[in-house]
Amino acid sequence: MKVPQRLPRGDITSNIYLDAYQSIIIQYASVIIELIMIYLNYNLFLKKSLFLKFFILLIPGRSLNILGFDMGGE
Repeated sequence: MKVPQRLPRGDITSNIYLDAYQSIIIQYASVIIELIMIYLNYNLFLKKSLFLKFFILLIPGRSLNILGFDMGGE
């Protein structure tokens, strides 16, 4: 009868925690990137057409929504 081995250092709980931390860091980094993009869009496209500005400002909200940041609603 074999003696049961101890779980290795990278057992399933540490992997779950690592995944959670990675996803949180990725979400925060993407929010910071989106804020920078909004700032750059306001500065660079201030004199461009209104349609272009409206279209550019739609993009960050969509990517934030994909990442799971719900801006109200369900």
